[in-house]
This record gives sequence, C-alpha cells and structure tokens, in this order.
Amino acid sequence: MDDSKQEYKFDDIALLIIGYDPYVDVWNHYFDLLNKYWKIRPKTYLATNSLTPVYDNVEVIPVGENAEWSKKVYVASNKIKEKYIVLLLEDFFTTTFVNNDCFVELFDIIKKNNIDYCKLLNQSKIKGICFQNYSYLHIIDKNENYGISLQPSIWNKDFLLTLLGNENYNAWIFELNQIENKIQNEKYINCIADDRNVLEITHTVVQSKYLRKAVRTFKRQKYYFNLKDREQMSLLETVKYRSKLYFSEYSPAILKKPLKGIGRLMGVDFVSDRELGGK
Repeated sequence: MDDSKQEYKFDDIALLIIGYDPYVDVWNHYFDLLNKYWKIRPKTYLATNSLTPVYDNVEVIPVGENAEWSKKVYVASNKIKEKYIVLLLEDFFTTTFVNNDCFVELFDIIKKNNIDYCKLLNQSKIKGICFQNYSYLHIIDKNENYGISLQPSIWNKDFLLTLLGNENYNAWIFELNQIENKIQNEKYINCIADDRNVLEITHTVVQSKYLRKAVRTFKRQKYYFNLKDREQMSLLETVKYRSKLYFSEYSPAILKKPLKGIGRLMGVDFVSDRELGGK
C-alpha cells in the first residue's frame, strides 16, 4: 500500500542506517528503493565515515575515517533527539511499499509496554511464546544466541547505548558480545520479535556481493543492479552461505564445533574466525 498521500506523525522515532564508505554504490540503490517504497517515514539518518552523499529526505552524519560500526552508532545516536531508533544496515533493501498503519501500531505497542528492543526481521525458525495476544509478536527466548542482534530492529536509544559502550569496534564484535551475555528479558520482558517483516525488506548483500535470490527478486520488479560495479555470489558461494545458515539454525550445540571444522575445510568463512580467533 502506497501511503504517500496519507499523513502520519512519527513522534520520537528515527531511522538510522549505518554505512560503510566503500558501499556507496549500495547506498545509491538502498535510498532509491527506500524513497520509492517508504516516502512518508520517520526522520532518516545515514552515518558514514567521511562521505556526504545527497539523498532525498536523508541527513548524513560523517563520523570519521577510522570510525567502525560502534563509533558510528554512538556518535549518530547522540546527535539524534528521538528516543527510539530503527537501526539498519545498508545491505537490507526495501522491496515493496511499507504499510505505515502496521508500523505505527507496532511502535505504539512498543511504547506502551516499555519494550527496549524489537527485532523486525525474525529469521529464526524457533519462535518464543507469543507476546500478550499478538500472534505475530514473540518474546525472545533468554537462551537464544542471536536474541539481540543487528537484524533490522527498533531500539530504545538508551538501551542501545548501554550495550554499545563508547569503544570503537565492528558490528560482529557487538553481536558476539550479545551471544555471550544474553541479557534479553533478563529482569522483565523488554525484548520481542515481530514475524511480519513490517519494513518489507530483503537481505541483498552478503560478504560484499549481491545474493542471487535478491537479484532475482528485484529483477522481477524490473529493478536491476549493475553487476559490473559489484558482482553477485557464485553458485558455490551461495551453497556455502546457505549451508552455514542452515547448520547454524538447526544443529545441536554439541555439534557446532565439529560442523564448523568441516565448514572450514570446505572454505566456509566464519565471523568468529576473523574476530575471536576461531571460538
């Protein structure tokens, strides 16, 4: 549904996209699609290293050449006056019109129930129990590894900044810290997940390459990426990537290390190998 002719008030919430300057070609597609499919939306910010591109209805916050993901979030969040932030990465593209009625309703639920974190793209096949009487909302399980992650989510800014700290590190370190600490719903219910994909987004870029499935999805809409600027995954890379996702989701904890070992022999790339020495 195109909401461009309706009026909505997005009080106290903003969109924050964390960018990586070598992905400027990705940004061009990202904001082209965002402005097409979500014209009427909360105030929108893009945190960069030093680039200051111009996009309609987007305020750019350059943070510094050496700023990694955490510093970009920290600096940008402290410049944003809104209490809640929709925190996004540049590799999740808007795929069709966003229904603002659904988004506003969800945000009202979050505010009324003092929710600090709501995952907007719940890819986990293991769902928690329903939150109140909403069939599409689930309480994130306390033991879920990626209960709090960098999937597109709505954050209470203060909660985000508490988890973030003021050090300069990359996004994967943040996620690995959350896996280790698992503070979701520790003292009360404050972290939930929405199964509906209310932002109508598709994961499009992984390991600096376009996902083949995403390329097909946008091709059906007659929207094309320049695959000379950025290539798509090969079939072999796609098989490795999808296998990693499958075994991460479904394998018992006791088998994770042996399966990782097999994956390494097959040339599968694991974030933990790059960031924590292969834990």
